[in-house]
Amino acid sequence: MKGYHAEVKSHPYKMVAVAFWGMGIWLHIPLLALTGAIMFGHSAMDRIFGYGLKFWDNFKNTHLGWIGKID
Repeated sequence: MKGYHAEVKSHPYKMVAVAFWGMGIWLHIPLLALTGAIMFGHSAMDRIFGYGLKFWDNFKNTHLGWIGKID
């Protein structure tokens, strides 16, 4: 159930990233658009490589499961 909550909480972050990008494009502020693109790209790359959202108890504990070998 923790993973579900972490996943739900990640979507507002992506929405903020898209909003920053869109506002940057609309208002002709390249730095704001770049910030939104970097925020979204960072979130997407974590998902692509299977790292996911980290829990506070351990860096290797993500909403997608444990990273690496479990000792």
